[in-house]
Amino acid sequence: MIFYVYGNDDLKVLKKANAIADEIIPKEDREFSLDIVDGNGNNAGEVVDAIHEAITSLKMVNLFGGSKTVWLKDADICSESRTASSALVKNEVKKFQDFLNAGLPEGYNCIVTSPAADKRKAFYKFMKKNGEIFEFNVPEQGRKGGQALTENLRGCLAEYGLTCNGRTFEELKNALGTCDSRKMDSEIFKLSTYLGDKKEFSTSDVLDIITVSSDAVIWDLTAALSSKNLEKAMNVVSILIERKESPIGMALMLGNAIKDLIIFRSAMDAGWLTSGYNNVEWNNVPPKQIENWQKCGENPMKYNPYRASILAGQASKFSQRELQVALSAAVDAQKKMVTTSVPADIILEIMLSKILHGK
Repeated sequence: MIFYVYGNDDLKVLKKANAIADEIIPKEDREFSLDIVDGNGNNAGEVVDAIHEAITSLKMVNLFGGSKTVWLKDADICSESRTASSALVKNEVKKFQDFLNAGLPEGYNCIVTSPAADKRKAFYKFMKKNGEIFEFNVPEQGRKGGQALTENLRGCLAEYGLTCNGRTFEELKNALGTCDSRKMDSEIFKLSTYLGDKKEFSTSDVLDIITVSSDAVIWDLTAALSSKNLEKAMNVVSILIERKESPIGMALMLGNAIKDLIIFRSAMDAGWLTSGYNNVEWNNVPPKQIENWQKCGENPMKYNPYRASILAGQASKFSQRELQVALSAAVDAQKKMVTTSVPADIILEIMLSKILHGK
């Protein structure tokens, strides 16, 4: 059997590959039946050597008899990168693919892990047809990314046996922001160590222990804007600048946050949405509107109720026109950061002033 596990969430890729190895190799045979080939080369030549070593290992008989599994680990052989696209690597990957296509001896298996994969490439298509593929990428921003982050976080908490109420869970998710499994695991391990024998944690525990991500600071920036507090908004920007966060990244994230507020403001103006304490209620939303939201992957009706209530509260502080002006200011700031020599922090300050004071 052949398996292909890839993605930029390296911890999940590693865990899945180990889980596959545990499933197909008896525990007592793992030391002698698993051959791990390091494919993480610094150049095309080293990657080619690793592929060749994997092929050679698969050709060799297990000296102790029985099955054998070769794991070509962290090999960049199927992405759009310069290394994977080099003629040397492509030729060796073709040999590897032909070798696998000829069939492995009975009881022999191959696991390949990569940091990325281009689904248009022949090797990916071959693996999809002839093996099993598993993809693990860090969730992108947006609702689908938010759902994936929620699932990942629930799974991570379950691994450490930790529990909390819904509001604390949202606080923890906001603090972590969009992150990979390695960072998430590190933060939850830190929280677990802090709690000791306790298994239930509170919002105060999150505030005391969890390292706040830049995503969470952007959430604070949105909150400062909704309260129309220019001084607080400027302070948040200063924190991000000190952390050496990308100014254009800040403008992009703020633009996405404003788009969320526009959706909620529109729903409230149309009478589809009413909000209460830590909850929202949707009524009489036209099916065509729901269909349009789902096509965009931005259906606000599926947001977590606590977060949705916060967004509704923030949106209520602005008119639809003010939010359109805010979005225009964010887009204008992004353009100026790449087309002018004006310092990025000045552009951000001007953007905030436009949003909050219209000038």
